[in-house]
Amino acid sequence: MRIHNSAISMVISLIFVVILLTLQCNIPARHSVYMITKPSILPFDSVNYSLNTPLVIAIDGHILVVPQGFITDLASIPRVFWSFLAPNLPSFVYPSIAHDYLYSCNLKHTRFWADEVFYSLLLNENVKPWRAYSMFIAVRMFGLYHYNKESVCL
Repeated sequence: MRIHNSAISMVISLIFVVILLTLQCNIPARHSVYMITKPSILPFDSVNYSLNTPLVIAIDGHILVVPQGFITDLASIPRVFWSFLAPNLPSFVYPSIAHDYLYSCNLKHTRFWADEVFYSLLLNENVKPWRAYSMFIAVRMFGLYHYNKESVCL
């Protein structure tokens, strides 16, 4: 299999951008997180899932309830990376549901806070620190267009 120079250039450029952004990002704060209940999920359509039961999480002593029926795409990882970073890996599922919910609702917290909670939840689910940090950087880089600061949670 022959790799074209343009593909190699694109990968090198992407790595360079990630390194530059990493240098500008501080290590996110660790939040005290604990999953009180883990929901079951059901396929909703070809890419989304619906919570069959609520997800309840304690975050810094406060309770967050992601309601039954909430629709999520789990981790929004581009399909090209699924062979080594699948969005439905068990350790990504619950942090991704919570992160999607925090992005879709205005809980009077910032997007950065939601990303820090995501990072903390990933570590809590035993995701390797380098991978959790990579996912934190990815949501910092690409999450802006998914964050809805106008919406209100139920």
